[in-house]
Amino acid sequence: MHCWACGTTLLEDSNFCHRCGARVRRQQASEAAKSVGAGTSPPEQAEAASSPAEAPRYSPPAEAEVWVGRPTIGSLAGRFTFAGVCLLAIIGGLAYIWQRKEIENWQPLLWRVALVLLVILGLWLLVSVIKTKLTLRYRLTTERLIIERGFLSKRTEELDLLRVDEATVHQGLFDRLANVGNIVIASTEPTDPLHIIVGVEQPVELKEKVRQQTRELRRLSVPVNGGGETPGARTAGAGG
Repeated sequence: MHCWACGTTLLEDSNFCHRCGARVRRQQASEAAKSVGAGTSPPEQAEAASSPAEAPRYSPPAEAEVWVGRPTIGSLAGRFTFAGVCLLAIIGGLAYIWQRKEIENWQPLLWRVALVLLVILGLWLLVSVIKTKLTLRYRLTTERLIIERGFLSKRTEELDLLRVDEATVHQGLFDRLANVGNIVIASTEPTDPLHIIVGVEQPVELKEKVRQQTRELRRLSVPVNGGGETPGARTAGAGG
């Protein structure tokens, strides 16, 4: 404690300054000390005490990857079966031509035609494999479904999970044998309501993951603190 007149250091129980004789102003010194210690003036302290505490703001969890995949070779089982049937038909035709002596003059031409058909069939299978494995990539996160298309150039489609309406699995006979299938996702997007995940393994399990992430995101999107900011506000804004 210091003297208000000369600045001399005083004892706590002093009533007068021993240097200049000024009377110690105890009430003012006490209020000043409290104000300095708190960092605010008494009126500001009273206003802060009367104002309600600010409600905690929701901090949304960071977006995380749930699943990443591409179409599998097993999704081409139908095409490989068709190619096998075509190959057997070509071999059978060549064997028949080989046995028919009356068309010996046509045999060189027919062999060339068969060779061309085999090359076309092989190229068709090769293009199908490349297109399936290298031009499609799927990513499922806690907020979005991302579909990347293209090999040299790339096009990315995004579906906000809050817009998902339903998901269904489509499997043919060969798809069921290979445990692959397509997942058709219907959404509320006005421009592109259907999104298809083509030829993925364990499609039923993946459909359940989409459903679980959608339900969890909607649960987090319920308004907090009586209608204030919602946990899903950032996500819904991103889906636009």
